[in-house]
Amino acid sequence: MGFLSSLACAWRRTVAAMVLLSMPAMAAATNVERPADTILVTIGRVVQPEQQVIAPVSVLDREEIELRQAGDLADLLSDLPGVQSAQGPRPEALVPNIRGLGEGRVVMRIDGARQNMAIRHRAQSLLDPALLERVEILRGPASSLYGSGATGGVILFETLDAEGFLEPGASFGGQARLGYQSNNNARIGSATLAAQAGDAGLITSVSRRASDDYVDGDGNTLELTESDVFSGLVKGSWRPDQAQHLSLTYLGYVDDSPSLGTADRASGTVVDRSSRQQSMSLRYQLYPDSDLLALDAVVYWSDLMLDERPVVAGQARVENSLSTVGVDLANSSRLQTGTIAHTLTYGAELYRDTQRGLRNGRPAPQFRGSQRETVGLFAQNRAELTARLDLVLGLRHDAIDSRPDEAELVATSFSQTSYQAGLLFDLASDWTLSASFNEAFRAPALRELFIGGQHFPGNFYVPNPELQPESARNYELGLRFDRRGVLLNDDRLKARLAVFRNDIDDFIEQRVRGHDAPAPLTNTTRFDNVGQARVEGLEVELDWRIGDYSAGLFGARQRGDDRELGIPLESIPGDEIGLRLEHRLPALLLGGQIVHTFEQDRVLGGMHRAQPTPSHTLIDLYATWQATPDLRISARIDNLSDATYRRHLTLINQPGRSVKLQASYLF
Repeated sequence: MGFLSSLACAWRRTVAAMVLLSMPAMAAATNVERPADTILVTIGRVVQPEQQVIAPVSVLDREEIELRQAGDLADLLSDLPGVQSAQGPRPEALVPNIRGLGEGRVVMRIDGARQNMAIRHRAQSLLDPALLERVEILRGPASSLYGSGATGGVILFETLDAEGFLEPGASFGGQARLGYQSNNNARIGSATLAAQAGDAGLITSVSRRASDDYVDGDGNTLELTESDVFSGLVKGSWRPDQAQHLSLTYLGYVDDSPSLGTADRASGTVVDRSSRQQSMSLRYQLYPDSDLLALDAVVYWSDLMLDERPVVAGQARVENSLSTVGVDLANSSRLQTGTIAHTLTYGAELYRDTQRGLRNGRPAPQFRGSQRETVGLFAQNRAELTARLDLVLGLRHDAIDSRPDEAELVATSFSQTSYQAGLLFDLASDWTLSASFNEAFRAPALRELFIGGQHFPGNFYVPNPELQPESARNYELGLRFDRRGVLLNDDRLKARLAVFRNDIDDFIEQRVRGHDAPAPLTNTTRFDNVGQARVEGLEVELDWRIGDYSAGLFGARQRGDDRELGIPLESIPGDEIGLRLEHRLPALLLGGQIVHTFEQDRVLGGMHRAQPTPSHTLIDLYATWQATPDLRISARIDNLSDATYRRHLTLINQPGRSVKLQASYLF
């Protein structure tokens, strides 16, 4: 009853706080006419123009994904200010990092399905960009909408859809794609078929990527970076009328490749790893001609399994898996109180994580069998106070129960309420100022709570049932500029500046203790709340377009410290600045970019600690030729100067120069 009472009380507070700004309800606000080039996003849990989202948002559409010739998460997230994918070139180790926060501090969802795997040296999720239609990235805390884990940001992935893939009016079509990458001799192929019959649609897509080991800029082979990835997508959809859309999606990913037990390192125990990820989601969207109803409902299941088989006699076979079953409901209502228009967004999220670990077929304490149940209720109100001023208020309450399979270990329960408040003010027709406060939290992962067994010879994991959730409070100011005719009549300049400070309490870190530690923690490894941390930074984006030409400038600077110990946070990447140039002709696109990452030496170093990361400069060139309406040929050179470098928090170099070729044919 305590658990349910907590939720009921939180829901009453949530509804009451939002309704105060929405009563008495009268006629709905008139929809604002938007320019034809406005980008619509859903990452704010309501369909809205990107410029109405207070937090910085980046969007990658299918054209941009193909232009990048993205093969993994790192290719997708590169060159976005404040965003990177750390932990080296092996896909099974890639973890998103937003504003210096990673390892479970970024919410990832694929077609609405949460990706919650949390295990060091391994990926949070596995996906093939060839199957993606769109990616939305929100930078900054967002637990008031997405709950636990959104202390760094949120990434939403949407897979291909028949209706979006086919030309309007077409009943059948497809695409065949072949590609090659020189650095690791990667052979890439994919095939997509889509059909639309009346109100129903079906799309299926398969992709294969086989590659050898990468080579760094010095010509050294990066051992055990080869991969053999097969992925597939099947999605059926039904649109009975213009107000409803129903889709059922299956997404699969398989990679059978030799690797390391610590996949983010240059050396370690060699294993034959089989990585398998599956997800299914049933999604129903209802957008009738109604002011009170705009529903998005998702039921999903996702599962990530890592099977590491020994290659040397005497090694253990390790199998780790995490599956998530969940329901996510969100609705938006448009209301009016006097002259103030409101958009009220509210909903609920329920999901269960189940973790399983085996060592030689027996339960493994390093990834103990356990479950976590989460129930979250949220509401957000956007009030248009004047024609130039919007106020956004929101909150979410989460109740989380974590329990191990072993009765002798202690179960834990948490509850957390996250608030947000923001102002969006149009200073002039082309200047917009924003100010926001957001709270966020990250509940301890099941592995962090219940871990046990040997870490390395002479050192053992111990569980920590007293581990508390991380909590964050983010203060942010933003300034946007969007004007046509700045220098010439037909040019357009868009710019965005974000300055933030994120204060984090009870930051969770893995602590390795030696023989000099006091009993009972001598020669142990445990996850602990280490006190207070602060991450501060700024991000800048400029985009200037004139006719067929465009230029972009982007950069990010972040600093993070443990405020109690006065030492730097090791997860903060180096400062970054980049320049992109493009020239678009009717059938040809030519482009290039240069990105410089500054040295990151604000680390402690030493064993089991992050190492300083040298500065490096990367130059990329790319071109796309639309040879015929159906045939597209793309070429790209990544790391033109063949620089030797590594990303921060990674102990293995990144690939050197790589020539990428791709041809795609539509039919």
